[in-house]
Amino acid sequence: MFKKTIFWSHLIVGVSLGLLILLLSITGAILVFDNQFRDRAFTNEYSIIPEENRLSLNSIVNLPEITLDERKPKSIIIYPEKTDSLRFAFGHGSFLFVNPYNGEILGNHRIKTVNFMNSVFLLHGSLVPFFSMETRNNGQSLTGITNLSVLFLLISGMYLWLPKIFKWKFFKRNIFFDRSVLNNSKKRDHNWHLVLGFWSSIPLLIIVVTATFMEYDWALKIKNSLAENFIGTEEVEKVIVLNPSEYSALNIKENNLDNLVHKFKNEYPKWQSIMISLPISNVRPLKLTVDEGNGRQPQKRTVFSINQYTSEILKITPFSAKSKSDQNLFLRFLHTGEVFGLTSQIIAMITSLFCIVTIWCGLALAFRRLILSKL
Repeated sequence: MFKKTIFWSHLIVGVSLGLLILLLSITGAILVFDNQFRDRAFTNEYSIIPEENRLSLNSIVNLPEITLDERKPKSIIIYPEKTDSLRFAFGHGSFLFVNPYNGEILGNHRIKTVNFMNSVFLLHGSLVPFFSMETRNNGQSLTGITNLSVLFLLISGMYLWLPKIFKWKFFKRNIFFDRSVLNNSKKRDHNWHLVLGFWSSIPLLIIVVTATFMEYDWALKIKNSLAENFIGTEEVEKVIVLNPSEYSALNIKENNLDNLVHKFKNEYPKWQSIMISLPISNVRPLKLTVDEGNGRQPQKRTVFSINQYTSEILKITPFSAKSKSDQNLFLRFLHTGEVFGLTSQIIAMITSLFCIVTIWCGLALAFRRLILSKL
């Protein structure tokens, strides 16, 4: 009786939200490579011809034209290739691109590929355009419910999949494709539903759980509580304040940004980007982040607090499992597989594709059971 109840619950939830799950799976498969799509688009659009001399970073940072929609930039990002433009970040994926050789404003993030990826992101997370930008919170709530339904389908599906007696004959039939059923659509759909559901279960569970942490405050509190119990509590960061008059008396001026960047390039030869936080305060340390990963790997970032008058490194902040912000960033990019590079991205994409076929086969089986059998 219990197993029958689970079966019908599994079927009803799958039928009710199956189309939404299909939509999230399709958009999720695309968003796995969001970073690559955007970077390729920016490279194609804003690559530059190298010249002999570059303008100083100090002079570029102080250009009055560096604004976007009347906003000031939050950081400047430097990339290793001579053909790379400088990227000023304004938050929420907004960028301005500048030629480092002459200070020319090349353009912003609003290009076709990026606009498309932004649309996919909004569709995946908030069901825009089915909901307007004003009511997208309702769409976000619906995607959250859909995500929880996938978690239920996973758990109930695992329970229904388990055999009464563990025999090789069962595993052979339920974890491998059966060629003998290809000509029988019902048996084929059932076989594919079981096989793809089995192989995608673990990575899909990771995708669903990380999405739940990002979507719900109660889930995030559970994550934080578990992290504190098993990893430890994050230390409160001490605020460092500089006294400019002290350095003025010593006739020490603010350091040249190019010298600082050159220093870190030499010390971190595997660097992929260097980010300087803006605006640069004369009383607070300069924040410089060296990223040795793909931009979506917080475990490969190191943040330095630097006295811009003396170049003294006041604090080094590597990735910390105790940091809630680092944990959340890690979970964000674990969700898409980007946190472990291309291999895990491919696994995440294949998992999404498996989910699409699994749900489609499940809907086909339900249609036969609920509709065709009554005709």
